[in-house]
Amino acid sequence: VAAVALLARTADRRLRGLALLVVLVAAAGAAAQFPRRAPAGSEGDPLTPERPVAERARGYVSSQACKSCHPSQYESWHRSYHRTMTQVVTPETMLADWSGTLEIRGKRYSLSREGDEYWVDQDDPESSGNRTRRVKQRVVLATGAHHQQVFWVPSGEGRRLSLFPATWLVPERRWIPYHNSFLRPDLAVEQNEIWNAVCIKCHATAGRPGRDERTHVLDTKVAEFGIACEACHGPGEEHVRKNRDPLRRYALHLGEGGDDTIVQPEKLPALASAQVCGQCHGVSGLRERSAQLAWWRDGYPYRPGRDLLETREVIRRPKDPRHPFLLDPDLAAGLDQSFWSDGAIRVSGREYNGLVESPCFEGGEFSCLSCHTMHDYSEPDDQLATNRTGDEACLQCHGKFRGRVEEHTHHPAASSGSRCYNCHMPYTTYGLFKAIRAHKVGSPSVRESAVVHRPNACNLCHLDKTLEWTGQNLEKWYGKPQVRFETKRAAALVWLLEGDAGQRALVAWHMGWEPALEASGRDWVAPFLSYELDDSYGAVRFIAARSLRRLEEFEGFDYDFVAPRESRLVRMRVALDLWSRGARPKGRGAELFLRPDGTLDVPAVERAIRARDNRVVDLAE
Repeated sequence: VAAVALLARTADRRLRGLALLVVLVAAAGAAAQFPRRAPAGSEGDPLTPERPVAERARGYVSSQACKSCHPSQYESWHRSYHRTMTQVVTPETMLADWSGTLEIRGKRYSLSREGDEYWVDQDDPESSGNRTRRVKQRVVLATGAHHQQVFWVPSGEGRRLSLFPATWLVPERRWIPYHNSFLRPDLAVEQNEIWNAVCIKCHATAGRPGRDERTHVLDTKVAEFGIACEACHGPGEEHVRKNRDPLRRYALHLGEGGDDTIVQPEKLPALASAQVCGQCHGVSGLRERSAQLAWWRDGYPYRPGRDLLETREVIRRPKDPRHPFLLDPDLAAGLDQSFWSDGAIRVSGREYNGLVESPCFEGGEFSCLSCHTMHDYSEPDDQLATNRTGDEACLQCHGKFRGRVEEHTHHPAASSGSRCYNCHMPYTTYGLFKAIRAHKVGSPSVRESAVVHRPNACNLCHLDKTLEWTGQNLEKWYGKPQVRFETKRAAALVWLLEGDAGQRALVAWHMGWEPALEASGRDWVAPFLSYELDDSYGAVRFIAARSLRRLEEFEGFDYDFVAPRESRLVRMRVALDLWSRGARPKGRGAELFLRPDGTLDVPAVERAIRARDNRVVDLAE
């Protein structure tokens, strides 16, 4: 106690060091020890022969080993959604209402709880043909804890887990069919996904599928469920072992150098730092078949601090239209599911691909940690550093605009239109029933919207304006060459009515985004969202209904996006009728598909919908 008091009040570095040494020696028996308690999901659970387990091996010691010496960092990580990406199902981790009976695509699922265990009675997901049998299975793992939660049951074959085909929407507190939780067409065939082949890649730390090369049975193990400390800092065994020595810790505290027994991402060069995030937040693949076979056995060989490109190839859409990938219809279609035609990523969770395409990144100092942090953030949602939630995120490098932002943006300084990231990182990526900021940092371009078909920042905020209007302002303000367009319709409505499913989802989300409603008005939006209640993609229907309910006259509007189509059509007509009986928009015109008297030009709207881009879109998050 005396040493702690001395440490707190003295300014003399030598005395502070002496006091610290006394504290460290006293704590040496407790700090930096391997924790005796086994991590959740380890071999002590009687179900472990049927599901993946967490084990301390290959240099991994679990986040519990970090807690005693790094309590604040542990606490900030512990409240993050990275930690809860995969969890063993317990009463503490179960977020769903696990009771009663669900019917999904004509199949019945009976949910029950027995003590601390959760069970489902269902058709055997492993059976095939007409000989389906009922099985009662315990639910053992959960993926997700923020927007959605999905569940996994033992397959009966090694540690392989099969999907329970329903998703629990956390904010809405309701069940939906699993396939409706992604932006993909309503499917005719049910999917049976395998946790050990997909989720293990990024939703666990150092996952090893453990496939036997002869029998193909999976003996899957992970260092830890969820994204834990060692996913970013690397295996910690050597770090813990060497730092049992209090003298070493004392020397490190007083020294200027770092600790070479552990990786500190913020101290790595920008590229290596970004690759720590890019190991999961990127579209990448293994180059050779031998590497793929090795992954099935041992997982990815990449470790933080190494060059990700030594073992994986970051997939980027070729810019040359004659590239063999783009000339092959199947490969080109696959690229379309992740990228816009100019190579910008269009699906969430792949921000690294956007980052490396950015001019900012080419300077060699820009990385994920320029804005994000795991340990000093205001909200777990975006994990932005506390001083990176506003324009400062950009002004730290672009200081010449400090104090004269309005001169650059041509919008009032306090408005959403004057926020750097609303123009240079607009919401043009899709994921989790919402639009997400692009991480390919760029500037608004109507030419890009015309050629690439990616919505631009201006027209996603000014939903009622044409591309030509945007082009005129960009020419006037920034000298960008004007582009002439035949259509005189509002760009957002063209994307919503005629665009592909990804474009429709983005615009439907923006029609519920308050800055866009403030800039564009809200009295004309409802009929267009109403038409999307009959969209062929469940995700678009969900987003449209949520945006519709944010309009005052539709608050609490009764609609179920997974109901049979006949029911959805009835609710669509009710929504259209409700809007038509309200006050008519004033001062609007043909750009919004409105007649001079403010009524909707229904034939024009329906012609636009018939011209829709109906190619299959499957944005695999």
